[in-house]
Amino acid sequence: MTLSCRSSIIKYMDDLITKVVRNAKDIAPEAWNAVFPDGMESHNYFKLIDESGFEGFLFYYIMICKEDDVVGIAPCFILNYPLDTTMGGLPKEIMAGIRKLLPALFTLKGLFCGSPIGEGKIGIVGHYRREAMDALLRGMEDLAKKENAPVLIFKDFFAEYKNVLDPAVGEGFFKVNSYPSVRIGIDFNSFDEYLKTLSAASRYDLRRKFKQTDKLAALDLDIADNADGIIDEIYGLYLQTYSKSKIKWGEIPKKFFAGISRHMKEKVRYFLWRINGKLVAFNLCLSYDDSLVSMYIGLDYSVAYKYYLYFTTFRDQINWCIQNNIKTFHSGEFAYEAKRRLGFSLVPKYYYVKHVNRLVNPFFKVLCFALKPGNFDKALKESASKQAYSA
Repeated sequence: MTLSCRSSIIKYMDDLITKVVRNAKDIAPEAWNAVFPDGMESHNYFKLIDESGFEGFLFYYIMICKEDDVVGIAPCFILNYPLDTTMGGLPKEIMAGIRKLLPALFTLKGLFCGSPIGEGKIGIVGHYRREAMDALLRGMEDLAKKENAPVLIFKDFFAEYKNVLDPAVGEGFFKVNSYPSVRIGIDFNSFDEYLKTLSAASRYDLRRKFKQTDKLAALDLDIADNADGIIDEIYGLYLQTYSKSKIKWGEIPKKFFAGISRHMKEKVRYFLWRINGKLVAFNLCLSYDDSLVSMYIGLDYSVAYKYYLYFTTFRDQINWCIQNNIKTFHSGEFAYEAKRRLGFSLVPKYYYVKHVNRLVNPFFKVLCFALKPGNFDKALKESASKQAYSA
């Protein structure tokens, strides 16, 4: 049963009412669509997140209303965040060792505004933007106080939210680079034409890899809109890949992979690669408008290096994009050096962060800038020096 804006009132801000609900299903679809009129991450998408059982995440939705009308919605979540998440190399090993002995020392409980598994979005009716943001900030402060969360974070927002979020800097927030998004424009008519856009060294390396793998047993591709009957195989491949990741931001539950087709079947594309009938790779993607968005991949590492699966599956997906008039392919975060060589562009995203204790906040700012992703990723450092990834 959905809630009206007249119930569960938490706070008034001028003539706007803010309130908190625990599930997206408690928000009427028409209210959601009024503030999020389009985009990949729909009402059903957030219902899926709520239902999937993400361990360690506590979800909330802050609604902003004027009388009976919803003028803003902000998805939020509470998480105990390890400060070494963005670190790499020896510093990460040292901090991880300390956290084993003193787990609370480098872990902070934060109230995040945004999605746990995607870029941040806040739905606001345009002419209420400033008033709604003021109300949202007060609502977040109230919720953080009730949950005993000393840190407020707007997570992974693109530059298009600059006019919405930059005023928060005057409220004690500071702006920090997050992990950038990566995308490639499909403005070529064949894979060979795409190869010509790369450097000679990258072109030679890819052709060498493909020459070797094309001599092996065929890598067969199927595309499905669900994971029926193979969810265990898919999840096993996902866990193999997740276990090898240096950056871990919450393990995705099996329910998410199984349920996404039920909630978003018209957008789901499961790319499935098999060798002699055995599933050896998958890529869960969402297709909307003229874009294809890679969400999660899984590889069988008993054959991944022999078949150069990362690159051979990429070739298949680029060919699929060309054949289906896809104009932009969005890849997942991380592995930036490999993606730079493949011709992907980096698109900056930002955190807006604040410690609620005004005395602690200046020191916390120094810590956050010291731990920003660009300090621990060689490809991001090089891109920053070339101004491709702004600091």
